[in-house]
Amino acid sequence: RRAVQLAPQDGSFHNQLGVILYQVGELEESEAAFRRARGIQPDSVEIVLNLVELYRAHERYEEATEEIKQALALDANRADVLVTFGALSLEVGDLEATELALRHLDALQPGHPEAEVLRECLADATNAQG
Repeated sequence: RRAVQLAPQDGSFHNQLGVILYQVGELEESEAAFRRARGIQPDSVEIVLNLVELYRAHERYEEATEEIKQALALDANRADVLVTFGALSLEVGDLEATELALRHLDALQPGHPEAEVLRECLADATNAQG
């Protein structure tokens, strides 16, 4: 909190504060810190992904979906963005979007370890539907 007070225009401090607040269960304050960070650094994929994770963890899928769209717009060629997009898509039941994320991830980074986990979860979801 002191770092934010000393450098209120440094988005990375607000983001880090958001991470710490999230870890100790201060969810409203965490979200506010992430939003302040994003206001200062709107092009930071890390900040957007932190918001996505906060929303996913609390099943706020509509908000998470809006944020992941922003992350994809900022950089659709980052493995962490694609993994998060695939996982969120799976959670909301959009298996086609999950497959799309996996194809893109495979093209970008073949053998990515999180891709295999996502692929297994997708197979389980597909089998459960069938």
